[in-house]
Amino acid sequence: MAAAVALLGGCGHVVTNENTYSGVGGVLINGAEVRSAVQPLGGTGGYSFSAMVYSAGSGTTDGPFLWRIEATGREGVHEKLRVHRLKVETRATQRSEWFPSKQLGKFARFHPLQNDPGKTFAQYQIPGKLEVYPEEDGAIAITADISVESVERTERRVVRFRMDPEQTRNVDFIFLPGEIVKGGSGPDPREWRW
Repeated sequence: MAAAVALLGGCGHVVTNENTYSGVGGVLINGAEVRSAVQPLGGTGGYSFSAMVYSAGSGTTDGPFLWRIEATGREGVHEKLRVHRLKVETRATQRSEWFPSKQLGKFARFHPLQNDPGKTFAQYQIPGKLEVYPEEDGAIAITADISVESVERTERRVVRFRMDPEQTRNVDFIFLPGEIVKGGSGPDPREWRW
């Protein structure tokens, strides 16, 4: 019995209701698949419960968002992703705003994906927050001036990404000793940077 209690000592689950956006497809630029993605920063906490060996919690996520332009390429081919200009338009609230160009123009490098041999990933994280809220602003469209550099050439295009509001419910089970033991040979380039 004591062994069972010890094993449950770091267990729990978290239920999260997410108000977020999902991207509708990506585009090919210089052979790399490019898309827009967001990660909620706002929201409210719900309840939490702890009973010595088990804990539980809940919450709701919402805007504003971290946002980025991300690309999947090929190892030995794709080198850099650059964002030159961005414009955000909201359907419900009819906002149309250009992101300050002086904060853009740097590049992000493509990094190999450990679990997907031959593929690479680049993320160009946009400075600051994307101040939109799915329930209030509705669908958004992002117009982006992007270039992808490969070993052979650079291609620059103006593309448009549509992102639709999405509500999801996630249940994450956590076993703390397993999280500590879980290692890796380095960070995943797809993880969000905070």
